[in-house]
Amino acid sequence: MLFMVVSCKKHKDHSIASVPISKQIEVTDKMNERERIKSLDSLTGKVLSQKNDSASRNLLIKIAGKYYNSENYKKYHELSSIVYNLSLRDADTLHIAKSLHYLGDYYDVKSQMDSALYYYTKSEKLYRKLNDSLNTGRLQLYKAGILYNIAGYSESESITVDALRFLKTGTNTRLVYECYVQIALSLKELNNYNKSLEYFDAALKQLETLKAEGYDSKKITISKTACLNNIGQVYLKKEEYGYAKSFFEQALQTPDLKKNKPSLYAMLLNNLASSKMHLLDYKNVKELLFESLNIRQSEDLKQGIVSSTIKIGEFYLQNKDTVKALDYIRNGYELAKNINSNYDVLNALTLLAQNDKKNVTHYTNLYINANERIYQTERQTRDRFARISYETEQIEEKNKILIQKNTYIIIAAALAGIFLLALLYIYKLNATKKELLYKQEQQDANEKIYNLLLIQQSNADKARNDERKRIAMDLHDGIVNKVFTTRFNLMQLKTEEESKKLQLVEELHNTQEEIRKISHDLSENLLAKDIGFYEMTQEYLNTQRAESAINFDLYIDKFVNWINISGQIKINLYRIIQETVQNVRKHSGATECTIAIFFESKNLKIRIWDNGKGFDIRKNSNGIGLRNISERVSNINGTFKINSIINKGTTIDIKIEI
Repeated sequence: MLFMVVSCKKHKDHSIASVPISKQIEVTDKMNERERIKSLDSLTGKVLSQKNDSASRNLLIKIAGKYYNSENYKKYHELSSIVYNLSLRDADTLHIAKSLHYLGDYYDVKSQMDSALYYYTKSEKLYRKLNDSLNTGRLQLYKAGILYNIAGYSESESITVDALRFLKTGTNTRLVYECYVQIALSLKELNNYNKSLEYFDAALKQLETLKAEGYDSKKITISKTACLNNIGQVYLKKEEYGYAKSFFEQALQTPDLKKNKPSLYAMLLNNLASSKMHLLDYKNVKELLFESLNIRQSEDLKQGIVSSTIKIGEFYLQNKDTVKALDYIRNGYELAKNINSNYDVLNALTLLAQNDKKNVTHYTNLYINANERIYQTERQTRDRFARISYETEQIEEKNKILIQKNTYIIIAAALAGIFLLALLYIYKLNATKKELLYKQEQQDANEKIYNLLLIQQSNADKARNDERKRIAMDLHDGIVNKVFTTRFNLMQLKTEEESKKLQLVEELHNTQEEIRKISHDLSENLLAKDIGFYEMTQEYLNTQRAESAINFDLYIDKFVNWINISGQIKINLYRIIQETVQNVRKHSGATECTIAIFFESKNLKIRIWDNGKGFDIRKNSNGIGLRNISERVSNINGTFKINSIINKGTTIDIKIEI
């Protein structure tokens, strides 16, 4: 009997060892890079040879994750696309959502923000339908990060607060921490400093919870150091430099920070030097700045190199060495242009305009042009209701606990609550007043710049109109009269070839009328009024929302430079959007339609997608609507691509070289 039991156990162990592809996937973590990729390729082939079911797709998702961790993003993208197509065939909503999530991660790594936002949005909507709070919140957090990176701070804050509402119901403490940090960063950029500090404090408390849960202590240490650095930066913006300095110094006490996180260490050195400069404490400042620059150069941290170079220029300015200062600032300006760091470009131009006396006009003009290129019409209103609602829920949860206490504690808590509410109300009034004052100052500054541009445009228009009138008068009074005289003399001329003379007279008459028409057209000087593209498009979509059951969303990259985009492109683009929206309304049966416009690698990229019933492109490619869109794209030297899946929706991609 013992022999039989042992034999059966051995047989069972052997059968398990021959099957577990999932375990073979995990073993690849212990291999070197070459062996890992080779093994993952082999495992991919094995799984693809099996039946297309949920289990096999789950294995493919795990393999894709290993490719991602190995930074083999090409194979990660290929396998994620395969999982997406296999999931579509089997109508597997969960794996469709997962593969869309993975595809979004791929484009996020590649900094193709329009595509990342597209895939994250589609994935999030599927997770909502599955009532998956964790992944819904996770995807919203990723979207908020993208919006933050393109300066959509208000939208980023609103979406992160919504993500937090989903994540607080789960157990993923790390994602809750990341939400607090994202909200705090957005509030900092919106100049709501006190509220930003509150969320950074909540993030630090969340790290303590992570520590209690047994989370990786090294990661907690680095996260805490990063939080301290961010808090210091808030105090820098508040101009409370003593507090800022203390937080930077506290963060630099982190053991082995230079070894474990050189980029963060270099940033802290640069920030500490900046706070000391504001305090006029120049001890070791030069050493701090150059150590930061050297680390960033060795790590090839381009954004950091720009920041350090400009900060060194500011140091030399404060120490009255203008020649060295201007050299560093000019170098920083050129580096900032190369990496499209708009904040650093404006900062460098401001310093150059203020301190390069010989070229003040040149740098001032550059600043005005750069400032116009950076999209400055960010919407002024913020969606505060989501965050307020979330904070109200937190207060209600605390009140439920307080109800369980005795009467005296309830009365004391009520009194304390009333007192706190009064303080919050007073604080809210002060914060609102400060915000309104800030907005007014910003509005006044923008109006001054806009008035200067209007005056310049008016002068240019007047000069152009005067010149057109002069040319029109010269044509009418000079050339037309000469042609008329020649025609009249030719009519009086006696010749035997009367028909030929009449032909020449007719040609001169036609020439006279053509010149008269040109003169008239020049005199008319009809100019189209240019209105903001975003406002015009948004107004049109608002009308369409009101007239249909379709929700039309518009995302526009804050850095699209509409000033340098010709009127022909803008009007054709607007007509294309009109044509597409009408097609969606008439034929798609969609409930959602999103329009995203981004500027990337000298190309204006437009993506329009809906969740409608789709259509067979081969059968319907000659429709009037599609022909109109194709012709308009061709007129502005663009490329046009359409993809449609039956019952899944339609996507239109347009790329225009600027």
